[in-house]
Amino acid sequence: MPNEHLVTLRRRVDAHFHDATQRDPQAFSCAEGCAQCCHRRFDVFEVEAAPIRAALAGLERDNPALRRRLRTQADAPDHADKCALLVDDRCSVYEQRPLICRSHGLPVAIQHADELRVSWCELNYRATDPPRESMLVLDAINAPLAVLTELEAPAAPRVSLASLAREA
Repeated sequence: MPNEHLVTLRRRVDAHFHDATQRDPQAFSCAEGCAQCCHRRFDVFEVEAAPIRAALAGLERDNPALRRRLRTQADAPDHADKCALLVDDRCSVYEQRPLICRSHGLPVAIQHADELRVSWCELNYRATDPPRESMLVLDAINAPLAVLTELEAPAAPRVSLASLAREA
């Protein structure tokens, strides 16, 4: 079971994503089966790794073939440029996916000195720049996530999703 504060943070990011897509639906190409944002490898804090481990344990029980596939593809050369938990362009642990994944597709903003730098998926906002209220300021997510991490697993190293996929 994920930390209740992590669940709240996830809900807020999910709500922000929902609001952004409702505000400007034609600007978003995000849809089930689109996995462009998942074509890279990620690490997570231990506070997010724990619920992913629980989801993988559920797969071990409910879908052992899928669980074996995740273990195999964690180190497969033809999967090295994709998230280790991605199967047939779908997240195998979607309900427990980390915050970084929940932010994909949104315009994200990072504060650099006095400048707010914004980036977004090349498939979204093709005709116009995103409105400020649709931007997810990453510091607003990373700061509470860092606090949760420090409270739950002080000094714990980040965990690669590939290492979670290959765990027995």
